[in-house]
Parts: sequence; C-alpha cells; structure tokens
Amino acid sequence: MTLTAEDIDITRYIDHTLLDPLASRAAIATLCDQAIRFEFP
Repeated sequence: MTLTAEDIDITRYIDHTLLDPLASRAAIATLCDQAIRFEFP
C-alpha cells in the first residue's frame, strides 16, 4: 500500500507561512506527494 498526502494529516509537516493562501487542498497534496517521491528535505 502506498500512502499519499490524502491519506495522512499533513498539516504538521507544512510550513504554512510559505503556502499561497488560496492553494487548494489538492494543490497542497500534489506538492506533498512530489516531496515524498523526490525525497525533498
């Protein structure tokens, strides 16, 4: 089973000061999935 950002509560891992206030949950989930896939620090 592969986890995605939709499967977990990602809020504690996000620096909210860097997010666009109008970003949708889907856009945030996509960013988090890319971070997982490309192993962003």
